[in-house]
Amino acid sequence: EQERLARKVRKDADLFSLALEHHLRKAKSPKFAVKIQALDYAATIIRFCRMLCIPLQADYDPATLHECALRTVSGTGEIGTGAMAGADLTLEVELTYRTIRNYRLTGEYQQAIDLAARPPKHLFASGAQPLYGLFQHETGASLLLSGQARQVRGALSEAGDKYWNTTKAGGRMTRHRREFVLAMAAAELGKSDDAVRRLYVALDHLGNAPNRFEEPGVQE
Repeated sequence: EQERLARKVRKDADLFSLALEHHLRKAKSPKFAVKIQALDYAATIIRFCRMLCIPLQADYDPATLHECALRTVSGTGEIGTGAMAGADLTLEVELTYRTIRNYRLTGEYQQAIDLAARPPKHLFASGAQPLYGLFQHETGASLLLSGQARQVRGALSEAGDKYWNTTKAGGRMTRHRREFVLAMAAAELGKSDDAVRRLYVALDHLGNAPNRFEEPGVQE
């Protein structure tokens, strides 16, 4: 099997095509976890190739695949903005993040904000609370890209200040993402001193964060 696949790969696009074909086939599996992860991986491959202008024969929309995976794991067939309550809470958090990120990458900023701007308690009991910084980053980034830099600080403070100020949450592995987007918002508003200060804070959190290489963005 490996030799057969090797003969089919002549260039980078062939490799991505084979990977996409593999995951789309896996997406038909009756096994819950296999199906939703395959949908998510297929969506990521398509989005990656489009961003880098790598030719890929794909009739599927990444957003549709991400949404399908998220609807499946939610257990309700819906994409909700409330607390995680699906069959696999950790996976639901990760899939929600990737769906949000895809909305931002395609310019659907309000959809990204609606799904990302949630209190940290929505992630409680999922085992994935450390990823909350990713949700805050996407909220801030989407506000910035939609011309709402002045709203970033308030949006992130309202949802997360109490959480980040607790001893346990203070060193979470994705907090640097929050500080980074706050720095970008400060720079956009001409507050250079605040921007530099927050960049240093972000670097400090990144350097001291536990398990920072396990966050979804790094894995991909």
